Amino acid sequence: MSPETFLPCKACAAPVAVSPIVAALAQAHGVLCPACVLASTEQDYQRRAATNRHARFLRLCPPCFSDTEAAKLPQPNRSATALKWHYGISGLVLWGVKASGKSRTASLIIEREVNAGRRVVALGSGGFKAGCEEREWKRGRWLKALGRVDILFVDDIDKMSLTNNQEADFFAVLNDRMGRLPTLVTGNTRGAELETRFRLGGVLVDRIRRYCYSVHFGELDSK
Repeated sequence: MSPETFLPCKACAAPVAVSPIVAALAQAHGVLCPACVLASTEQDYQRRAATNRHARFLRLCPPCFSDTEAAKLPQPNRSATALKWHYGISGLVLWGVKASGKSRTASLIIEREVNAGRRVVALGSGGFKAGCEEREWKRGRWLKALGRVDILFVDDIDKMSLTNNQEADFFAVLNDRMGRLPTLVTGNTRGAELETRFRLGGVLVDRIRRYCYSVHFGELDSK
């Protein structure tokens, strides 16, 4: 049997035993030691995982905004307060004036949580209604999934226009989640006004107040 040839690993220079049969090919292209092969495999896995996470986030846009930059948010102090939210049983409601960066701030939170491996469903103001209409009377499995997903994000909750049945289903989803899994909500109106937008507005607002941390985006940014 021909003796082995030793070539330096092209990553760390450690000696790698190479069969004489492939020595010429190995010399031409280089070799990796077992440790560097393992490290390279792990790096490839991490790159693919990061690409997949980014793709999952992009599928949430809209209502998320993939081009959001924290440094360009219009109310940096309020956004910084909201970004302190950490995953847990308590949700988060961002409410206040238009164009104050509420949805973009929520987008940064959602992107962070997707990168952490959380499963997220994001719904715009018409998203829940459209989901119900697409499934007509067969939406039970979808509603159950909304109640079980790691994070449910509802953008512009005060702009939703639901039938009585759809509203009852929406409330059931939120009620199932509250105190168990976090829900993120954005809107422009105060609780008293939001109550008037829904037939079940009183109990809906009560659940949000009880189980969501609130950050108000006012006319002026303040700490």
